[in-house]
Amino acid sequence: MAEQKKLGKTTGIVVKGTSKAVLLRLQSGREVWFPRSSIQSKNDYTLTETVQEFLIETWILEKNDLPLDGDFFLQKVKTSIKEYHKENLIALYGIGSYFNSELPSSWDRSDVDLILIMKSIENIPKDAWERRFKSRDIDNHDVYFGYNTIEMYKNKETFKKWSGANYKWALMDIKYEENSKLLYGEDIRDRLPDIDKIKFDYDDILARVLYHIEKSLKEKDEKISRSKFSKAVFKFSYYLCVFFDESFPYTSIIKIISKLKSVVQIVKNIQKIIIFLKEAVNIRAKGIISEDFAQIREAFIIFIFSLLIKGGLHKEFTTAELNMYLVKFFGGFPLLKRFLKELN
Repeated sequence: MAEQKKLGKTTGIVVKGTSKAVLLRLQSGREVWFPRSSIQSKNDYTLTETVQEFLIETWILEKNDLPLDGDFFLQKVKTSIKEYHKENLIALYGIGSYFNSELPSSWDRSDVDLILIMKSIENIPKDAWERRFKSRDIDNHDVYFGYNTIEMYKNKETFKKWSGANYKWALMDIKYEENSKLLYGEDIRDRLPDIDKIKFDYDDILARVLYHIEKSLKEKDEKISRSKFSKAVFKFSYYLCVFFDESFPYTSIIKIISKLKSVVQIVKNIQKIIIFLKEAVNIRAKGIISEDFAQIREAFIIFIFSLLIKGGLHKEFTTAELNMYLVKFFGGFPLLKRFLKELN
């Protein structure tokens, strides 16, 4: 039996060809000759003005230093990271929607979340370390770099000292292959601690939900405000999944939606989350919202506050206790505090 050929893919436009080779102009603008025998897809070489996808044997892509998946943007970012951090970089993982092939092609993938596994935090250049909580604008993408070490993952207190992420959530992102994609280096998943023995910090997860709501309320640009709102909805949906089933192992939005659809059949007081999820999905996939955005956002805030005050989540708050909780995190949530005051 003949060995199956390894294939990658790229998109481009046919510039010209011969009986043995085809010149393609790739998305990056670069023009490359490919042997016709290396192209395994059925393409029309007479279409010289049409972008086509080509399935190409990996050896020729590698020879020309081209990405096997056709993602020139990601290749550029990976190359930059490897050259910048050199031998201090053990591995590079991608998490979040940019790397989730289950999402529709129309999904907004402008946010790119990268986790860099380093040998040493101390050897990270100062300018990179000081920007670790800020996004980088690269080719119209907001790229986030998270820096961790294997030692940080093994010690919760050390992780909390240096990382801005939720400990167990961050572990789940890397530990489970369904939640992340290894982009470069050594796969460290089997070197991470057993997640089942670690308890969720629900206060911290909830604070991350409220952080994005606060950002949405503060933002004047409605498109950005909607995006922040959608992040809050997705994070709260994840909170509900792991609160009602702490063994839930996934962090992708498709898995979260599927899980919540089953949870709401049992937990009736959270059924409204499906409405907010639908709106958040429409924002990210279609750039639209079915009703007045301010009203939807207000209803979402009331939904969360009501659950907290009625004891429907990880703890029951009085209004005064909820106000004190808001003071504790991310600068105090002044707009949400004002909302809570007006609500009462």
